[in-house]
Amino acid sequence: MLLMGEYVTYVNLDKKEVVFITPAKFSEQFCSYQPTVLLWLLTKLTPSDRIGTGWGELGNYKTLGRWAGDRVMCIGDYHPLYDELKVSEFKDITCEVIEEIIDYCKRNGFEEELKYFNLELKIHREVNEGIEGEIKN
Repeated sequence: MLLMGEYVTYVNLDKKEVVFITPAKFSEQFCSYQPTVLLWLLTKLTPSDRIGTGWGELGNYKTLGRWAGDRVMCIGDYHPLYDELKVSEFKDITCEVIEEIIDYCKRNGFEEELKYFNLELKIHREVNEGIEGEIKN
């Protein structure tokens, strides 16, 4: 399954990492769980937050707050900067981030969100397998 549209990519210029999100119109981004991924990456926790005060059960997530304090952009793949920045050469951490969000949702009983992120992970893996399959052929 491959969806058509402009892919929105969250780009970390400092770490040379990207997170790809299912294609959607700009306005649809605000009506979905997609901004949650960016919130997850940018959230800076204090030591007291780590013990769960108001955050639910937190595991030792490597991606939670990983981009806090870094230079980050949200860019569509048709934007001229996409090629200029060589975004295609950045490390894709999408699966790692979504897997950790899924774990967080399971630990804290977020059933509706869990459905969305499981689907998002499935789509991302299918798209990547399709791209890898094209390269191998």
